[in-house]
Amino acid sequence: MGMPKLCLFVALFLVGSRLATAQTQTKGIQLNTGNSSHLVVLAIQPLPDSANKDLALVLVSLAPQCVFPERFELPVQLDGTAFQLKRMIRLTQEQLSNGVCSESLVSAYTPSEFCYLTAASSVVMHLPSGPVQWTPEAIGYASSMKQPEAAPYQVRAEETREASVQLMLMARSGEAPKARDLAEAMAPVFVSRPAGEGIAFFAALGLARRETKDLPAAAIAYEVATMIADASSYSGGVVGVTYDNLATVRRLLRQFEGASVASDRALAILSATDPAGWNYGGALNNRALLLADQNQPIAALEYSDRALVVLRQAFKNDTAALAPFLDDNQQLRDKAEGR
Repeated sequence: MGMPKLCLFVALFLVGSRLATAQTQTKGIQLNTGNSSHLVVLAIQPLPDSANKDLALVLVSLAPQCVFPERFELPVQLDGTAFQLKRMIRLTQEQLSNGVCSESLVSAYTPSEFCYLTAASSVVMHLPSGPVQWTPEAIGYASSMKQPEAAPYQVRAEETREASVQLMLMARSGEAPKARDLAEAMAPVFVSRPAGEGIAFFAALGLARRETKDLPAAAIAYEVATMIADASSYSGGVVGVTYDNLATVRRLLRQFEGASVASDRALAILSATDPAGWNYGGALNNRALLLADQNQPIAALEYSDRALVVLRQAFKNDTAALAPFLDDNQQLRDKAEGR
């Protein structure tokens, strides 16, 4: 693919919810896609008519085929363990005469959000097409666009530490829509919190999204939580449970390969941290359901039987808690035996 000039005409956001095509010549910086056939160029400009002095972050993609949906959520990874979730809009999509697909994408950054972006030494955008690494030139370019008076969010540590627990309790007790609204509003401030808090928060956001029937968004939140864990070497049961929840969401989305990978991680972590606990038993049962969905009834029954061994001990005399797993086992047994 030929290298285009890095001085590009880009489409920008305009006032409020309206979109228009303001043709503005602006500087562009090439990002590292790790793929010689896919070019991504970054441009940043003040958002026209923004009372809050927001910035428009624009990506121009040139690839052999079109890859971006009209709207999607973009995880932006800062220094490994911090994440921003940004709403991206595809403004243009055009098949060029040479067969290349040209697409332009845009997201709005508040001055406070932009502070974290410019303070980072490493920035990775997890696009649907794959991760894109910012170059040092791109980070320097973004820093030059920061407004001198901009300041990061003021965060009270005692509030963020308790937030995840409260959000999970709400999501599990019939208040999932409220929990999700609160979690979505709080997400920007968790970019500055320690890894353990970040994992717990994005796991809670994933639960709230799942309980409100938004499985693709739930998968993204769970993926962010697991990426924080991997980048920070954070270990423990919460990470195993998060991988198990990610596996379940991917199974429901019929993404079986990704579900199997997440399930493997969940079982490895939970078998090491809590081999007699109900979380491990639940993960074994979820692997059974995943195998059943892939028409592997015998393997599914083996995992279900293993799950019951753990869960009978974990739940002891709590027959109500054990009942759903016994039902799963019976259904899997009937299927494996052709009944």
